[in-house]
Amino acid sequence: MKYPSFCLNKKTKEILPCGKEKTIKTWLKGAGGMLRAKVWLPAVKAGEKCPMVIIMHGIMTTKDIYPQPEIAKRLQSRGIAALTFDFNGHGQSYGRFRDMTVLNEKEDALKVAEYAAALPFVEKIALCGHSQGGVVSALCAGELAGRIAAVVLMAPAAVCKDDALNGRIMGAEFDPVSPPETLKVMMHSLGRNYIMVAQGIDIYGKVSAYGGPVCIIHGEKDSTVPVQYGERFKESCPQAELHILPDEGHLLNGNKEEVCSIVTGFLEKYLK
Repeated sequence: MKYPSFCLNKKTKEILPCGKEKTIKTWLKGAGGMLRAKVWLPAVKAGEKCPMVIIMHGIMTTKDIYPQPEIAKRLQSRGIAALTFDFNGHGQSYGRFRDMTVLNEKEDALKVAEYAAALPFVEKIALCGHSQGGVVSALCAGELAGRIAAVVLMAPAAVCKDDALNGRIMGAEFDPVSPPETLKVMMHSLGRNYIMVAQGIDIYGKVSAYGGPVCIIHGEKDSTVPVQYGERFKESCPQAELHILPDEGHLLNGNKEEVCSIVTGFLEKYLK
């Protein structure tokens, strides 16, 4: 059968390599609804295999905002497939933002990882997440230990638990014992369940179950997630390499070239 130039079998909806770099928009099943996704195929021929990196965005952002697309493009050019997607309640994916929690984002990510593992051309899988996406990557790595080849945590926002316990999230204050049904945060409405779930997450305990390669990148000037949270991840994963960037804040966008080079260099080392 001759497959169309955009590498999608119209009958089975199966994405296949076609010898050229292609970026394909698709829908994937999440924990509670459909997730909008992009598959970044490198120039791999039919029948060949390549590794794939699942890249996860932070809270209140999307798959199409830095650093997700920049990292995906770099990996694609180096023969590594990437998969970016919008978590539930974000971007083009189904669901309401107020119903989103760290744990249902983790369930979304596990569904995406299951999809990636079933692709016939994928031979290894790595996870890469920024901010809350870093926390989700860490939780998934602990759960998928032995099935994940490498993990990159970019400014991982483990502060979400302390914020939920202390009654202050991104400047919005509340009673942590009895949180409101919704909390207005930067023009978004967090649901009460987000706070209650965050209070009980064992982030560091989960990630410590993963014994594979880990790269942690944190900005020393990060005022959203102070650098000690990146250092705490290093304590939980002694095998990890930790990059503290002196002039970077939470968005890690001061020197994009440096940040993306660290990420892609680490992933190439363990995937190719």
